[in-house]
Amino acid sequence: MKFITSAEQLNIPIEKVYRNKRGVYSDTIYTFDIETTSLFKIGGKWSGFDKSIIDYSDIEKCAVPYVGMFGINDDVYYFNNMYLFEDILKKVSSKKLTKFLFIHNAGFEFQFMREIFDKFNVVDMVARKPRAPIQFTLEKLNIVVRCSYALTGLSLADSAKSYTKIEKKSGDLDYNIVRSPLCVPYMTEKEKGYIEYDIKTLTEIIRHFRKEYGHIKNIPLTSTGEMRRAYTKIIPSYHNNMIKKMLPSVLEYSRLRECFAGGISKPNYLYAKQVLRGVYPWDIASSYPTELLRNKYPQSALLTIPVEHDNMYSNEHYAKIYVLKLENVVCQKFNTYLQYAKCRNVKNPVIDNGRIICCDYCEITYNEIDRDLFYMGYKAQETILELWVARKKYLPRYFLDFI
Repeated sequence: MKFITSAEQLNIPIEKVYRNKRGVYSDTIYTFDIETTSLFKIGGKWSGFDKSIIDYSDIEKCAVPYVGMFGINDDVYYFNNMYLFEDILKKVSSKKLTKFLFIHNAGFEFQFMREIFDKFNVVDMVARKPRAPIQFTLEKLNIVVRCSYALTGLSLADSAKSYTKIEKKSGDLDYNIVRSPLCVPYMTEKEKGYIEYDIKTLTEIIRHFRKEYGHIKNIPLTSTGEMRRAYTKIIPSYHNNMIKKMLPSVLEYSRLRECFAGGISKPNYLYAKQVLRGVYPWDIASSYPTELLRNKYPQSALLTIPVEHDNMYSNEHYAKIYVLKLENVVCQKFNTYLQYAKCRNVKNPVIDNGRIICCDYCEITYNEIDRDLFYMGYKAQETILELWVARKKYLPRYFLDFI
């Protein structure tokens, strides 16, 4: 690892390239990482972490980057002037050759380097949510920045265990110590070894995927992208036509969005904000494969039917979407799960942390499963306003065999 004060100190290798109809791409592994120090405003002054303070929720916080690490294949460079990163990007860039820069959890570095990135015109952003980019392009430099965390779905340490033969160092850098860029030239060998291994580990991870896919350009953006590519290879020719026949209309899509909801994870409100001794949580650790194998799912286009024909379509053989009008709603249990945010036109509600205990009136869109669950805990006078059905079947055999 080499400490640098100028981008001219970088050793740019002879590039191996990959060509296709869209352009020419570098096969060199470029990586980037920063280390930050945390500061807390205690007694009007910024200071480090104080173990004697139990609650930091109302204390103003900030983080300051003090060292940057840049990797070019197996060469690791580190620097304490964050604006040097701008010169480094210019140095390695090429208008004729697209290059890829990998950052593990790029959303974190993006917040600190955003001012520099913006100078080079960020375009083609792909992100799961605000401040969590998966990929973006620095247009003026022809550099594509990718988040390797989205690719592995694991921390850097766990990614190293899964995809490399090296073990990421942990515990060698005390994050409670306040550091500044002035400390960097005086870092101990142990501390320098820690930050070097972050880059070396990331390089080995990308090298693993490069070998698997033949070139950096071909590495998928996300871990699900890996699965998607493998599945694409085994699907029959008629698969896409089958999917096209089930594509929802705008109205059907809006109903599907209305009835979509996450899991219910709030407590019994009698015990909220209490610490209960001897009570332990229990959950299934990822049952998605099992549920895909054993359950029936919609296998036809949605069809709207007269609401009075509901009993003609059993829940066993048909998936349903109900648009319901509920009056005089009352929860019969201390666990509430009617979500206020998913209801419309709610009148006189009593709310339990985002869930409705009772109300005079509301409208909601439910599937057949959520409707049954609702009546396990609530009483209400119901009117079905709309009803949609789709035929339920087990998923295609080729998909089940793939799982």
